[in-house]
Amino acid sequence: MSNTLAVTKEYEKIQKASVMIADDILFKNISQMIEYRKKVAIDIIKNQDEEINKALRNVYERSEWHLKQMLGL
Repeated sequence: MSNTLAVTKEYEKIQKASVMIADDILFKNISQMIEYRKKVAIDIIKNQDEEINKALRNVYERSEWHLKQMLGL
């Protein structure tokens, strides 16, 4: 039984480490998406061309959808 317990504990450690790595990757992706949306929003504000502005708004809305997917909303 001791061997089984040791294997189980080792498996739990590996599983917890995997979750921590996955969380780190997810948080980095969320941060990058928020930064990207910020840059697109600044470009929308700075831009005077209506066609480009429309395209940028579509990009902004699409990035919002991706962000919601990452957050599970």
